[in-house]
Amino acid sequence: MSGESAVPASRRLVVGFEGTRVDERVRAMLRETGAGSVILFARNLIHAEQCQELIADVRASVDWPLLLCVDQEGGAVVRLTEGITVFPGNLALRATENLDLAQRQGLETGRQLMALGFDLNLAPVVDLLVKPDNGGLGLRSFGSDRAALMDFSEALVRGQREAGLGSCLKHFPGLGAGGVDPHLDTTLFQDATEELYNVHLEVYRRLFEDQRLLAVMSTHMLIPDLDPQECVTFSRRLATGLLREELGFDGLLISDDLEMGGVHRGMAASALASAQAGHDLMPICHTEEGQRAAADLLNRAQASGELDRAEHERAIERWAAIAEQSCREGKELDLGPGEEVARQIAAASIHLHGDSRGLLPIPGDASVLILAQPPQRLVGIEEKLREDFEGGLREVFARFGDVQIRNLGEDPTSREIQAHIEAARRFDRVLLLSWNAREVEGMRFLLASACHTLSARLVLVHLRNPHDQGLVPAGTTALSSFGARLGQLEVLAEVLRGNASALGILPRPFRT
Repeated sequence: MSGESAVPASRRLVVGFEGTRVDERVRAMLRETGAGSVILFARNLIHAEQCQELIADVRASVDWPLLLCVDQEGGAVVRLTEGITVFPGNLALRATENLDLAQRQGLETGRQLMALGFDLNLAPVVDLLVKPDNGGLGLRSFGSDRAALMDFSEALVRGQREAGLGSCLKHFPGLGAGGVDPHLDTTLFQDATEELYNVHLEVYRRLFEDQRLLAVMSTHMLIPDLDPQECVTFSRRLATGLLREELGFDGLLISDDLEMGGVHRGMAASALASAQAGHDLMPICHTEEGQRAAADLLNRAQASGELDRAEHERAIERWAAIAEQSCREGKELDLGPGEEVARQIAAASIHLHGDSRGLLPIPGDASVLILAQPPQRLVGIEEKLREDFEGGLREVFARFGDVQIRNLGEDPTSREIQAHIEAARRFDRVLLLSWNAREVEGMRFLLASACHTLSARLVLVHLRNPHDQGLVPAGTTALSSFGARLGQLEVLAEVLRGNASALGILPRPFRT
């Protein structure tokens, strides 16, 4: 790893591919691009055993170390769900007020991902949720309490580090301040100087105190006060000047995916500009043509001197600090400790907004109608939400007794809503599960109608955004589960039956 000529600039690419196995096309792409990192998504992963085999095959495809990455945040963003512990997610974890659970989650996440063969978990999200109606961030954040966010993030990172797994703080310098999902377009941090320095960057200052096995992912955000021309991805003032020189970060800096809608130039040119700004690794997660073009341009820029030699060598050193410790054999997963931690988090996180009508617990002999709004992807990296939710809902509430489940669809029409309301009158309890009602006209209308006509039997559960409680009149029986993974649905059922208590707080900035 000592000389630039021995390590091509294309080693700094992070690539993804289609399919659940390594075929000759994938091998050729890896060898010919020279990419040094691979990221796996739900499209690649079926279950834990297959994941281990896939990673082993990926590593065997080239004769240099590879950095294997995954977004296994928990909650809404999970790549592998079979044969691994699925944790509830950051907002649910924050609702427990339990830092020990956070450290234990980090440790068990690290142990399991390391056993599968991963080196770097692209987590935790450390974005402050300064806009409570930012549903796309929502569950992925620890809320707006900066001190709590730093404590919980630090505990997760500490646990993953103890297991030997790398952590990646994202999304620098603070996606919570943006108003647009960067998967769709460049987001804007307007009038940023005071808020940026006094609020968002303090999170990174604290977490940079121990940089072992630590990476940072930047986001496609434009901050006109600091660089009116380039977003963070391509801004040397921000990626090098702010992050490295002002904040003192010397770990691995990764750009966000260069195929997102927030990038307004070609993939190859984006990879070079990102490297010149100071990024060590540049992901191109989907398109083989773009990966090959970027590899070629990076290597030509290295040969022509457009890439600084010393900076390139330092980038390779940072990559190698994590990648070269890999090349490990997959190990058998022990899910027991992780499953127990996940259960404890789910049990301690559910929040009761109020039950002034005394509708809880639901008696065992009561007839129950469940009206369920299926989860929708709110950001580009959420996967398998609907399939897992619908299967989990049937599994959990099949044990509930006299229950009927109605799928509301993503945006129910007024005629459908009236039919649901009429059907609900025949049941002792109506359990209305909403996902992100603020963003869906039909769900807002259904909430209003149900609260007006069914209040004597209505139990409302906000599965994703607690801010939906603002749509609900006082006196409505309502809970927030901060997610809808199987373990959370199981605890929710226990709370509804009176076999468990709703113990979670309501993290700021949400209000009852």
